[in-house]
Amino acid sequence: MWWIRAAIQEYILHSWSLVKMGTTAAQKKLFFNLRKLKGQLQAMEEGDLSPENLKKIATELDVPEADVISMNRRLMGPDHPFYGLQTHGLDGKQSCFTRIEEMAAHYIDELRTVQPEGPYFIGGYSFGGMVAYEMAQQLRERDEQVGLLALFDTYPGNLTPVASSVLRLLVKPYHQNLFRDLPKIAKTSLQRRIKGLLLSRTLKNVLRANHAAADHYVLRSYYGKATLFRASEASLRSFEDPHSAWEKLAVGGLEIHQITGDHGGILVGAQVIQLAAKLKGCIDEVYFENQQRQSRLVS
Repeated sequence: MWWIRAAIQEYILHSWSLVKMGTTAAQKKLFFNLRKLKGQLQAMEEGDLSPENLKKIATELDVPEADVISMNRRLMGPDHPFYGLQTHGLDGKQSCFTRIEEMAAHYIDELRTVQPEGPYFIGGYSFGGMVAYEMAQQLRERDEQVGLLALFDTYPGNLTPVASSVLRLLVKPYHQNLFRDLPKIAKTSLQRRIKGLLLSRTLKNVLRANHAAADHYVLRSYYGKATLFRASEASLRSFEDPHSAWEKLAVGGLEIHQITGDHGGILVGAQVIQLAAKLKGCIDEVYFENQQRQSRLVS
């Protein structure tokens, strides 16, 4: 899976990981140490652990045996290579890209150093989803197969500034939402301003470049299938459905999966477990379909 992490907030860049499989310290410890302990015990066989090895691992990690069985079965599933790209300019040395088309072309070149040909599984979060969308466009133009295009709560364009949302709510109030949404919008605006003050100059430059690139990007119809993982909580920066345009743009079909939480929340805590499970299901489905297609060709 080729992932483009969009630098929207600094804490996401430094703390988020899609391999986060549990919400407790014990579950995280189990996830990151199970393979190592199995290797030490020479218990890398297929299927469930022997009762003896199961007891040793549960005792060593201080977790219930049932948790070890569950995690082992999840990790025994098919593995999918996972690569991450860091946007240009975050090191403070490279210049930032100013066009999404340039970003996509560069990332495709990087992608092909590890995978010369498709099918490609690409995706991106927020702004990164727009870059992934353009990558899929360019790959198809090169007659490459795109197995999966995943958009993680990506809006087709920049949303209305928070201040404008407040003004619109006051000028044309939706009476049933006024008292509920106004405090939320005010809180969100304050949090964004505080975070903005704490960001490094380098990250601010990257965010400005990404914002400008999104402003200049012209979305074209995509003739393949797109998969949208959307947050269940609507953005307070838009009074309409900010995802609705994808239905018209994804001519080859749009598959939608809803993840509990808001835009930033789908990448943390229990929400990311939902996201990882649904993403893996989509990848497995495409792999299965490709295998079925190949077997029919052989027969």
